Amino acid sequence: MSVSLKKVGSLIKEEWACYFNAISAWADFGFLTVTEVLMSPDLKVAKVYVSIFGDKEQKKRASPD
Repeated sequence: MSVSLKKVGSLIKEEWACYFNAISAWADFGFLTVTEVLMSPDLKVAKVYVSIFGDKEQKKRASPD
């Protein structure tokens, strides 16, 4: 993985972590953690992996489905 992919992935991970921290003030999602960000070689696509800790209802609220 190139340096630019790592840097962009790290920045995206940081921004998503800030976003989840901000919304956790008004939404009861449990504990969300951005675990990994994988970037496409052209930097157009990022896959963001999130880990959710909480009870079944909190996980249901946090899932996109």
